[in-house]
Amino acid sequence: MRRIMRWVRWRGTQRFQRQRLWGALCIIVGALAMASALSGSAKPVRTPRRPSGSAAAAAETRELGEYARHLGVQSALAPTAVDGFITRTYTDPGGATMVYYLYIPPDALVTRHTSASKGYPVVLLLHGVGERGNLAQSVAQNRNRLITNPYVRLWSSPTVQAYWPSIIIVPQVASPNRWVDAPPKRGVYTLAPTPTTSLTLAHEILQVTLAQYASVVDTHRVYITGISMGAFGVWDAIERWPQDFAAAAPVSGAGDPSQVSAIATMPIWDFHGALDTTVPPSASREMIAAITAAGGHPLYTEVPGAHHDIWVRVYSDHTFLAWLFAQQRAA
Repeated sequence: MRRIMRWVRWRGTQRFQRQRLWGALCIIVGALAMASALSGSAKPVRTPRRPSGSAAAAAETRELGEYARHLGVQSALAPTAVDGFITRTYTDPGGATMVYYLYIPPDALVTRHTSASKGYPVVLLLHGVGERGNLAQSVAQNRNRLITNPYVRLWSSPTVQAYWPSIIIVPQVASPNRWVDAPPKRGVYTLAPTPTTSLTLAHEILQVTLAQYASVVDTHRVYITGISMGAFGVWDAIERWPQDFAAAAPVSGAGDPSQVSAIATMPIWDFHGALDTTVPPSASREMIAAITAAGGHPLYTEVPGAHHDIWVRVYSDHTFLAWLFAQQRAA
């Protein structure tokens, strides 16, 4: 009997020890599983390594200076940019301001110009009366009225920029101002002693842009074009500052025939609709005749059967674009 009791007690002890061992094992396994899970979900976040070319990019940014800083602004404003145009405001020393829109080719920052590639041409585009800014409306509304217009979008379109990558400047007149204070229906007019504030600001914006991006522009290929009211501005600008432009293309506008001696040698291609009743085609005919009489060789296209609005047709013509971007001002 005593042997039996000792065997029972021994078996009980062994069972108890096995239970304790099993429980401890379960606790250990559970703890290990929990630790593994926690270690998987709480892995430290590694900071991505910078690309190996970051030092070169930083050096490039320092080298290009103001231009590179501008591209930084462009990137920051990308969500609100329209067709690649950046919205800017220019203020002259007297406090007068003008909003303008600037298109820079995306690869301009990384371009290295050689003797065969001297920089990007610059186009100053002057809009018509319908695209003037309204001070009672928002910046976005005024911008969209101008920049989303088909004749403006053509200049920044992939088609044009693929063949003729260029910097496009589009200043915006605030209503009721005009580029030139001249009644459109009268056609030709007499050049005023001084330009309007709007045209002066546009000319200053051009000069500031050329200076700011001097390392990437071709100052021998600066062009001016404009439609309707803007074409008046084109004629007015080239008669006042002929040395600043390599070529001009007014569309449906008018100028002062008595002042053409200063632009007789400038490459000019003028366009007008034969049935235009807003600005008479006789205005273009008189300008072309005066330049020819002064010894110039301007081009003139009068579109048969067309009215005032011919600018999309003109700016879509690759023959015209190829001519424009081929022009260079003498050194």
